[in-house]
Order: sequence, then C-alpha cells, then structure tokens
Amino acid sequence: MAKYDLAIIGSGPGGYNTAIRASQWGLKTLVVEKDGFLGGTCLHVGCIPTKVLLHHAEIYDTFKNAKEFGIDVKEFTLNWPAVLARKEKVVNKHAKGIEFLFRKNKVESMQGWGRWAGPGRVSVENAGQTTEVAATHILFATGSAARSLPGVEIDGKTVLSNIEILQLPAVPKSLVIVGAGAVGVEFASVFNSFGTQVTVLEMLPRVTPVEDEDISAELEKALRKKGIQIFTEAKVESVKPDAKGTNVSFKDKAGKMQTLAAERVLMARYWRHRSRNAATGARRLDGRYLVRRQYHRQTDAAHRENAYPECDVLRAASRIHRVDGTCGAGSGLRGEDREIPVPGKQQGDDPGAPRGFYQSCYRRKIRRNTRRAHHRAVRDRNHFGVGGGATARSHGGRLDVHRARASDRLGSHVRRSGGGPRAFDQRVEEIES
Repeated sequence: MAKYDLAIIGSGPGGYNTAIRASQWGLKTLVVEKDGFLGGTCLHVGCIPTKVLLHHAEIYDTFKNAKEFGIDVKEFTLNWPAVLARKEKVVNKHAKGIEFLFRKNKVESMQGWGRWAGPGRVSVENAGQTTEVAATHILFATGSAARSLPGVEIDGKTVLSNIEILQLPAVPKSLVIVGAGAVGVEFASVFNSFGTQVTVLEMLPRVTPVEDEDISAELEKALRKKGIQIFTEAKVESVKPDAKGTNVSFKDKAGKMQTLAAERVLMARYWRHRSRNAATGARRLDGRYLVRRQYHRQTDAAHRENAYPECDVLRAASRIHRVDGTCGAGSGLRGEDREIPVPGKQQGDDPGAPRGFYQSCYRRKIRRNTRRAHHRAVRDRNHFGVGGGATARSHGGRLDVHRARASDRLGSHVRRSGGGPRAFDQRVEEIES
C-alpha cells in the first residue's frame, strides 16, 4: 500500500493549492480526482468558462454601443462556435498549467472516486477496480454539483445545469433561470447580451439573497435595465418539457399561478456538496459528515484520524475568487504550529476574506454586509459615475465602506456597472483606505 503524508480528494482550487503548498513544505502529497483532468468544477464547468463568456458578452455589448464612442460598425454577428472554442482554449491552458505545477512541485495525482476508508486510509475506485492508499492526513476538497428541484429532472437537453449550458450548440431564443444567486445572475447577464430573452425566478425576496442588501437592490435594477425579467418570491411548481422547449409553472409573490414558455431552463439553485460520498463512514455531526472547529479545518469527528474538510464541504463561499489562496488543510500538516491560511470562524466563512461574482455589473464584497454591520456602522458611499474614467465609459458604479470608527472598517462593497475599474480589480488597500 502506497503511503503519503497528505491525500487530497478533489483537484479544484482548494485541493490543488493545498497540494502544491504542502509539497513545497516537504510533504509527500497525493491528489485524487474523479475526472481525467485537474482543476475541478471551477475551472472546467464553473467560474473560469463563465468568465470567458462574460468577457465575450462585454465585447459584444461594446460593439452594440460603438456609435456612442464615435465608431461606425455596420455589420457584426456573434460566432457562437468560435466563442465556445476560445472558452475551451482558455480552460485547457489553465488545466495544463496545473499539471505543470504538479510536476514541478512533485505532487502525485490519481484518477478515480476517492472515499474515506477509515483512519489514515483512502480508497480510490476507477474502472471497476479499487486501490487503497495510506495517508497521515486526509483533506476533503470534493467541491459541489448543481441540484434540481424535487420532481424536476435535469435532462441536459431542455432542462440544464451549469455543465450543459456551457456546451449549447446555439444561443437559445429564450431562457428561464431558476435561482438568482451568483450562477443565475452570471448566466442571465451572458445570454441577455447575446440576444436571449431571459427570465429569472427567485424564491427569496431579492436577487443574490446572501449578499449585501443595498448592492443586491442596485444589481436588480441593473439587470432589469438590461431587459432581464425578474420574479422574486416565486415558487416553481413544475417544469414540463414539450416539443418547443419547456413550460415553467410558478406561483408569484401575490400567490397567482403563472406559466412561462422557454426554449431552455437553467437550474441555478444552491449547489449540492459532494462530501457525502467522499466521507461515507465518517461520523455525522451538525447535519453533515464533517464539522468545523474555529479557525482550524480539522474536524471534531475525525480529529483522531487527521481528516479535514475544505471550503465547499463547510458551505463557505466556493467560487475561485473566494477559495484560491485562502483555503487549506488546517493545522498540523507539518507537525508544528504553522497553518495553511483558511477562512475563519462562523459557518466556515471569514468576514475578512474578499469574494465576489461577475456579470455585466461586477460586484466585490470585503468583510461584513450592511445587515450584519448596521448596528455599529457608519456608511461612506462613493459613486464611480461622477469620476472621469467612469463618465468616459458612460457607466458607473458604487463603493460602500461600513465603519464603526474612522479606523475600524467593518466591510466594503463594490459594484461596477460598465465603467470605472472592475470591482475585482480594486485592491483591498484602495477600497479600504
């Protein structure tokens, strides 16, 4: 049986960053990945390909408004196959980059379904064969997968997840998106720019419901201004495919039943975490197989077995901007006090770690939101739209800084709509100065 200092199940941003750092610290490290490529959901069917499409959509929107900038463009069309080809090119480049970093840092990888097989053991199943390896430390970086509504099957043809919508043979004429979280608003923005009639259904009272309330309200205004139809407090009752596409029946906030016909439906609900399969046999605590300890990601249940959950397993914000460089296997990997930096305390989420999502209106959050800070915060608000750079780009944005005192910044929220710097290009020092 092969023996390792650290075995990581999953090769997404949390897994491969931890693997590289651990190997640099002298640990013999193995990464187990179910797919035939490294990078996980984020790189192949999540954050990265979506950002490529968003960039194409932004360029396409610029062409639409070229006359405003004194440029006459008589004819231009969207070449969707070329867009998909470039998306694949970008994804493959990054995947090969991870492979190179693994070789450079002597990180081993193994393809197959990894599972916790007991204290210090991981089983890897591939092509009907099971291999078992020994590891002093085990990290669950299993990521997450899209989930549907009860009774609604994602068939990959008319009812789609984030995977199938990235492989559509053509831009749909109409699209209903169930869920207005980060995934929902990103795809809504992309396909709206490409000419799709987009409708978003959200069960909660506002779009991006886990984000700052003020920014969420401005985001909704921006999306509606683009022509995206939004129903909040909408409960989807059924999704029924037919010869022309699908019919989505839902109950609106007034309790009235409505039906929407669309060529495609995207299920963009909160994602399901894959820790269940990987941690089969581990003790269940706090409703999950692994439970956090403050600051340390070592689990109470598996403390003796040196098993650690990663960001998605803890339901922390799981996009690459949140995970990359901030998550790790916790304490004890080197047998000393030094830790791989991890997000902090409550709910596996550090209020001081930046995160954000993209669409035509970029948004970034640092630390606490308005609701969590309002009882002790003073708000400074600045609008990009009055600045020279934003005015030149014909758009604007806003920066909110929540303060308890002038020297005590509780949080910042940046929304960039077209003009000014992209929200995620703003450095923390600049935002919180």
